Amino acid sequence: RILIKLRIILFENGYKDGAASLQPSISMRKQLTPSDQNITVAIITRNRAILLKNCLLSLIKQTCYPKEILVIDNASSDDTKQTTLLFKNVLPIHYIFESTIGVAPARNRALEEAKGNILAFIDDDCEATPTWVEEIARANRDNPKAAAILGRSYAIDGKSVFGTLTERYLSNWISS
Repeated sequence: RILIKLRIILFENGYKDGAASLQPSISMRKQLTPSDQNITVAIITRNRAILLKNCLLSLIKQTCYPKEILVIDNASSDDTKQTTLLFKNVLPIHYIFESTIGVAPARNRALEEAKGNILAFIDDDCEATPTWVEEIARANRDNPKAAAILGRSYAIDGKSVFGTLTERYLSNWISS
C-alpha cells in the first residue's frame, strides 16, 4: 500500500464507522475559491473494491472537497460498483464503467469525463492525507504555469518497489 501526500504524512487504518460518520461537518471544511473548486479526482480501479473503499474513506476526511470524484471501473467483476455507490450521499462521486481494460483507456476516459480544470489521479490502493485536495489547489495556485504537479509517495509497508525507489532517490528530485 502507498500513502499519497503533498506535504503532511498521515496514515490512518481500521475504520469501523460507516462512511457518513466520517464526513467532516461543513463548518470544519475550508472554503475553496471558485478556481480551486475546479478539481476532479479520478480513481482507476479493477477488482479491488476493498482497497477502493479505504481510498474513498480517506477522501471523506478531506479538509475541502473537489468538484467531483470519478471512479473509473475498468471492467471489474467484484463489488466495485456497489462500493462506489455507498459513498454517493457523502462524496461528489460518479461511477463510470470502462469496458476496455487497461490503464491508458481508463485514464483517457477520466480525461473525457472530467468537468474540473485540474485532474488529480489517486490510485485505488492509496489513502490521501486529509489536506490532499487543499494542497493540490494551493500548488496549482502557487504554480499557475505548471503542466503537472506531483506529490511525494511513501511506501507504508516498505515493500513497494516504487516507494523504495522514491525514498532512496528523493534527494535527486527537482524542486521549484
